[in-house]
Amino acid sequence: MLETSDTSAGRLSPFLADSDSALGAVFETMAEGVVLQNRDGLIIGCNRSAERILGLTFNQMRGRTSMDPRWQAIREDGSPFPGEDHPAMVTLRTGEPCSDVIMGVRRPDSTSTWIIINSAPLGGTEGEEPNAVITTFSEVARLREGSGSSAEDLGLAVAARSDEFLPICANCKNVRSPENGWEGIEDYFMKALGTKFTHTICPTCAAELYDDLDEQDD
Repeated sequence: MLETSDTSAGRLSPFLADSDSALGAVFETMAEGVVLQNRDGLIIGCNRSAERILGLTFNQMRGRTSMDPRWQAIREDGSPFPGEDHPAMVTLRTGEPCSDVIMGVRRPDSTSTWIIINSAPLGGTEGEEPNAVITTFSEVARLREGSGSSAEDLGLAVAARSDEFLPICANCKNVRSPENGWEGIEDYFMKALGTKFTHTICPTCAAELYDDLDEQDD
C-alpha cells in the first residue's frame, strides 16, 4: 500500500503553507496530480493524487528533477522523452505555460501509466524566468473512462506496453491481452489500433507451400 506524507502542508509547502487553508484543501482533494518544482527544477511539493498516480510518496519525489532517469519517460510514439523537454522544464526555461502534453512514465512497481500534463509558471516578472513551476496532470486512461470506446482504451493499453514485452504464444501466435485473455494477433491489433489486415503470402512461404507446383511447371 502506498504510504502517504504526514501533512498536506509538508507536501505542498512552501507555496501553499502560508496561503488560505481552503486553497490547500482544494489542492489536496483534486483528482488531478499537482507537483511544485523550484527554479532549479527540484520537486518541492505535491498533492495526494500525484502520489497515487506516480506511485511515489512525496518523500520519494522530493528533490527529484525531470532529468532523473528513473522516470523512464516516453512520448506517445514510444520514443524517449528527455527531461529538458518535460513541460515543467520548458515552462521554467521560457516562462510560458504548456498544455495537454501526453507522457508515459514508469512507476517503481514497473507498471507504466500515461498522463496528460499542464504546466504554469509561478512568480517572476514578465520577461524573466519564473521562480517556480506548478504542474497538474491526470491519467489518460482515467480521462477515457465512460467514453464508450473499448478500442480506444485497449489502444492506450497497447501503447503503455510499447516499451515492455508483449506475451505471444510460441506455438499458435495468439497474444495475451491486458485483461489476461488470449486472442488472435490480428483481432488484438484490430481492436487496439484499428488496424485492417489483408492477406497475402510472402515469397518464403510461397516457396515452401507451393514448391511442388513449380516442379510440375518444369
